[in-house]
Amino acid sequence: MTFRFTLPTLIAAVFLLSAPAIAQDSTDSASLDSALSALHSGANQKALDELRVLLSETPHDPALLTNAGIAAARLEQWGLAAGLLRDAVEVAPTENAPRQALDFVLAKLPVKEISHSAEFWETYRENVLSGVSLYWLALIGAPLVLLVGLLVLRFIADRRRALVDEEPMPRVGPAHVAAILLLVLHLGLLMTKVMDRGQPRGTIIETKIAAHSAPDSQSPSLFELFAGLEVLILRENEAWAQVRYPGGPTGWIPKSALHFALAPAGG
Repeated sequence: MTFRFTLPTLIAAVFLLSAPAIAQDSTDSASLDSALSALHSGANQKALDELRVLLSETPHDPALLTNAGIAAARLEQWGLAAGLLRDAVEVAPTENAPRQALDFVLAKLPVKEISHSAEFWETYRENVLSGVSLYWLALIGAPLVLLVGLLVLRFIADRRRALVDEEPMPRVGPAHVAAILLLVLHLGLLMTKVMDRGQPRGTIIETKIAAHSAPDSQSPSLFELFAGLEVLILRENEAWAQVRYPGGPTGWIPKSALHFALAPAGG
């Protein structure tokens, strides 16, 4: 089932996602029921507050993240909504509801981008990496390595047998080439996904924030960032974070202006 996301119909995703939230994690059922009831009744701030409490216990639950993002969107907190929904998409990249909700929120942003240069990595990330799960890449990798290993061992055994029997050497067949190429592609995808997850990111939650040349509000302002824009977090200094807009400039902003993206589960 697909949804056309508008503010009156955003709640549709909540009905679909409330059950997975209970099934996936050992969330307090009463608290979850209270949060979803508040969201259904239009008490969006109450729902958002309660969902964020639940997220502090189970931060990688895509249903909770999506519901919280929807609550923030209904409050027109577009920056926070974008950050929460980006987390949901990262955790569950194959789910349609979080991605559709994120697309809806991004379309509502007053400023959708600032001046920047196109970067291959960001294009690759958006078009390829954002659609795959690190968990599934790792899970698929084990049998793939086993398959290629068995093919290689069998090929070596056939060569030894041919040497002993003085027969023609076996040739590398299409199956060997295909398996090795598949393994190389998979490992490349896995490595770049790990690299991407290792780069801290965040979403601007303030309507507008000035980026400074140093971690000090008295330092010169270099440029402005707007709600919903995603930035790379380069380093932190007490209450400040040095960020870079992808393909664009670098500056310091208060941490309070950021929704920090989720770290990988278990990390």
